[in-house]
Amino acid sequence: SIDKINKPKRIIPLGLLNKKHAFLLTSILYAIGIWACFLLCPLGKHIALLIVFPLLIAYSLILKHIQLIGNFIIGGITGSVFIFSEAALTNEINKMWIPFCLATCLSIIREICKDVEDVEGDLRCNIITFPARHGSYSTLLLLRIFSICFCLFALLPWLYDYYGMLYLVLLLFFIELPLLYGVFVMIKKKSKIKEFIYLSTLLKGITIMGI
Repeated sequence: SIDKINKPKRIIPLGLLNKKHAFLLTSILYAIGIWACFLLCPLGKHIALLIVFPLLIAYSLILKHIQLIGNFIIGGITGSVFIFSEAALTNEINKMWIPFCLATCLSIIREICKDVEDVEGDLRCNIITFPARHGSYSTLLLLRIFSICFCLFALLPWLYDYYGMLYLVLLLFFIELPLLYGVFVMIKKKSKIKEFIYLSTLLKGITIMGI
């Protein structure tokens, strides 16, 4: 499988959990998740059952194989935690659109970076991601473009007075400056996959700080 190459230390590649048991465990967790959704407010239930669950299944079966589309889907699912939480508790979405957009954009950047890490296994399994088709340098250029757009977009909530000065300070010093450092300083034209792994780790930390 692809994880034997890309993530050999995971449970299934190590042989600690076989595919049959993994499928059974996944099915049980999905069943619990679907049941739990019926205990939520209607809007939260609809987001989970009609959007998130179908997208997760479609991603695993089809969308993962489509350049960038899979990255956008995973980014959207990650960001949807915010709007889902508000909808599940209040049955409306008023306050969480901005965190949803910011988390989605940041997650897309990290997903593209992770594709560089996984390019060897993806190619062997005939999964043609953006890095697999266009190379690491073109991917770096894309990451830089996305990062600049994200940094500019993330300033809008402050510019339009949705959030105050504390938001701006935290955004600049804990998210934007580390992000720009990662894509413009850590990674160069001839950087190897190892450097992209470091960048992915940095992006994970940035995501935690973003929350």
